[in-house]
Amino acid sequence: MSACDSKPGQLNGLKTRSSMTILIFKIFFPFIFISLFFYPAFLIAQAWQIVNTTQFNCEFNEIFFLPDGQNGWAAGTGGYIVHSTNGGQTWIRQNSNTTNKLNRILFVDGNIGWACGENGVLLNTTNGGAIWTHQSCGITGSLRTMFFFDAQNGWMMAGVRYIHIEGSYHYERDGYHYLKTTDGGNTWMASRMFRDAAPNCIFFSDSQHGWLGLSPNDDYTMPFLYTTDGGEVWRSKHYDAAVPSVLDFDFSDPQHGWYLVFDLIRKYYISKTTNGGDTWSMVYNCNDNHGSNYELY
Repeated sequence: MSACDSKPGQLNGLKTRSSMTILIFKIFFPFIFISLFFYPAFLIAQAWQIVNTTQFNCEFNEIFFLPDGQNGWAAGTGGYIVHSTNGGQTWIRQNSNTTNKLNRILFVDGNIGWACGENGVLLNTTNGGAIWTHQSCGITGSLRTMFFFDAQNGWMMAGVRYIHIEGSYHYERDGYHYLKTTDGGNTWMASRMFRDAAPNCIFFSDSQHGWLGLSPNDDYTMPFLYTTDGGEVWRSKHYDAAVPSVLDFDFSDPQHGWYLVFDLIRKYYISKTTNGGDTWSMVYNCNDNHGSNYELY
């Protein structure tokens, strides 16, 4: 998840492919706003409307629109950040002051936003992206996902390498530090490390209640965790054993939320909870497996 808001029931999205083309499209869905990266067959089958096709010399990884549906940003490879003020009809490139790949971009209002990416790149703007400045989280690995609840409180998952010991063998493996800021990203506090399980998304419905979606492996089997104390402690909830990984979350409050999942049988699908994640029920099945990046907003 990216961290993003939208008008209820409206679905906007961005598609990126090797042709370096942005496709902005809209669809109406009764439950939640979703951004999808996928092949044209799904686009045609679901009656998506292409709003704009623009050529940029990059591949975009993330899109974000404010609730007004007009102001949006997209970020991707080569440090590309582009901005639209008319719902995606036209896009203008902004100077990000980096050439590193950007994984996430988000705003808490029309002025204050962040973008993060590879090699520890963390960018902040206070004027809608007219000027992007570098911040530091103290980690030089991949900044995989982040979320800001307001202009001060944010959370991020940052990639690190650690030494794994197995008997007499010592070798490096991938891990991710959970980081938190309470001053708008100027300083970050590292707490728990997640070994091996790759984080896909992080989402907070308020400053205390949050969810972390993971891609588990043989050593770590939980597809998601939750917190009720701002991330000091992360706990597991009951989950469907068929869920291999949670790709994104969106909660309207601590009790009502949705997650997006991919498995080999049901493909991409959305499930909903009305009791804080104690139980989940499927509400939408995309029935498609051609995507690389689906997100809920």
